[in-house]
Amino acid sequence: MCSTGLTSMIDCIQPVLTKCNPNDENIDINSIRAELLSQFMLEIQNSDVMALSKQVSQTDEEFGINDLRKFYQDFASKLVIFDPLDRPVPTNNNQAISREDLVQTIGSMKSISGGDVYAPFSSKHLNLFDDMIGKEYEHCNKVVNRCIEEAEEQGEHYDFNLLNERAFEALERSLRYFAEKNLLLDGEKRLIKFYDYVANQSKIVTQAKMFRELEDQSQEVLKAMQNVNASKNQKKYADLVGVMIELQSKINQYLKENGIGEELDQTKTGRVIRESIMMIEEVVQELSSDAKELVKFAYELRRQDTEDRYSMGFLSGQVKPPTLVDIIMSNKWSTEENRMTVD
Repeated sequence: MCSTGLTSMIDCIQPVLTKCNPNDENIDINSIRAELLSQFMLEIQNSDVMALSKQVSQTDEEFGINDLRKFYQDFASKLVIFDPLDRPVPTNNNQAISREDLVQTIGSMKSISGGDVYAPFSSKHLNLFDDMIGKEYEHCNKVVNRCIEEAEEQGEHYDFNLLNERAFEALERSLRYFAEKNLLLDGEKRLIKFYDYVANQSKIVTQAKMFRELEDQSQEVLKAMQNVNASKNQKKYADLVGVMIELQSKINQYLKENGIGEELDQTKTGRVIRESIMMIEEVVQELSSDAKELVKFAYELRRQDTEDRYSMGFLSGQVKPPTLVDIIMSNKWSTEENRMTVD
């Protein structure tokens, strides 16, 4: 929760209760503090932390539970009542702190930087946050599709900068805020991933500028690359594997007819083929950096590649360690049983 420790963090906090009826003569700040502390202690008792500490046979002190208890005790004892209109609460037995005293108390407190405090999302709220970010990426994907169409139409004269597009600006601003304020443990990683996404999409749009100057076969390869990119962005792994196999088939056909020579670097058609080969490698590398995504991709790959024509080529050198490749390859899809089997 706090990188500087709970014991030092409590000195930087002043809990304030503002929703109190001044006419309620039954208000008692000591009773409120006691009830708050009781709820805190109950939360500790029922928490996953307490259960885990017992599983690993550690004492409360070793597991940091004593520090948490002390933090809650100090927090509850510091609770004050404050009326925004600076009225006595309750009217005939004032227990509220005055505006002047509250300002003085806060002003004399120790300061703490925002980066030292991390209040994690619950699983529910993190899922909601991820859904929101996912929708922002969907807006960006629509912008990319529009830019691809414009690039194919205008050719080499097409000028663009995705980071100047409103959807990209908004997403960058949000992710940068969360990263700079340390509001997410993986905030910086999310921001880096966003810039990788921008670079990849910019490459796709730049390639589209060559579309009209390519031969029919090369245009088909370029369209297949765009489909791979779209399926990866949408996290549709069944579609992704299908279009990757389609792309690899087109690459194999071209290389069989033309061979591998210097023309791959000297002509636009050759550059498209070279970049398509690199794209497949980069897609698998990106997926392998996230265990959950790799598992979904590997499952679909083994389900669709029943003759083992593409799996090893996609995985070898891109998924590490090699033992992991062996584990994936040991899975085979049984069409008769309609399920995955293991050799």
